[in-house]
Amino acid sequence: MGSIFSKKLPVLPPTVILPFTPCQSERGCGACWDFAAVASVETLLILEKGISKRLSEQYILDSVAPGDQNVDSCTGGSCLQVLEFIMQNGVPAEDAYLTYSALKHSSNLSAAPPTEFCKISAVGKLTDLSPELKESILKIPLQQGFPVCITVKPSDQFMKFLNTPETKLFGLDPPISSFTYKNPLVQNKFHSILIIGFGKDANNNEYWIIKNSWGAQWGFNGVARIVMNMNCLGIVDYLGSACYPTGVVILPQSGSISQRNITDRNSDGNLLQHTPYTPSPTGLYTLTSVSSAPMEKNSKTKRGERGNKRERTKKELENTKRSKR
Repeated sequence: MGSIFSKKLPVLPPTVILPFTPCQSERGCGACWDFAAVASVETLLILEKGISKRLSEQYILDSVAPGDQNVDSCTGGSCLQVLEFIMQNGVPAEDAYLTYSALKHSSNLSAAPPTEFCKISAVGKLTDLSPELKESILKIPLQQGFPVCITVKPSDQFMKFLNTPETKLFGLDPPISSFTYKNPLVQNKFHSILIIGFGKDANNNEYWIIKNSWGAQWGFNGVARIVMNMNCLGIVDYLGSACYPTGVVILPQSGSISQRNITDRNSDGNLLQHTPYTPSPTGLYTLTSVSSAPMEKNSKTKRGERGNKRERTKKELENTKRSKR
């Protein structure tokens, strides 16, 4: 797989906030990897189809086993594994399967088989992991309208970041240098989150906007701003885990996913925006998905068509450079 990012950053807008479905809780099951990946597809479903719909984390929990098939899915997993599964097999709406139970039940798959699935056409991943790579590289997929799943190292302070004001910036007070990892729930553990935006506060502190899976009592209704460019929660150390979905397709477009639901609300209580997200052009600094699945001919999305045009433009530039030599 080739690199999907240029090492140079384009001029990006000061703030990007992608729409998202209400935050949920994984409860006693270590299914953060499941929730982050499914939430990324939910955001893409809003952006590309104008449909706000809860997709089934329980279906993923029942279907996907982390590595060893005998290992309980509640002990951990991979966002990339989930996205690749959704690319190949799809994920149903929550109301078309079973409500999340925080337990894996493979028998559910035959007892309550869904009939309509939301698939993605490709999975993007950061593959150029040079030592000088900065965490700000993650701005590029976000600016293109792709929410990013990533693994972090949660601290005790991160776990206690409860019922906070919307504007509070995690990582400044207390500072990152004072973080501890003594709580057995976070000691030697990793956690998956979804990055849904970035911005800058009145003091010029840049931050990421993240969606967590610890319920509405964490952060500001499940969402938080964490300081950027300070390797908060080890984001730089785990850039290799960053991945995101592209191109939503609903098959066969006859069930609950296809029914537009405009009553869902963001964590701040405002109605979700169903206007398709239009990313600003970034010239040569565009993305190329690194893995993809064959889709039906009539299933191409507008973003997929734009991606093909960018790929053709890139090849034309390469050919022009060769001819000049």
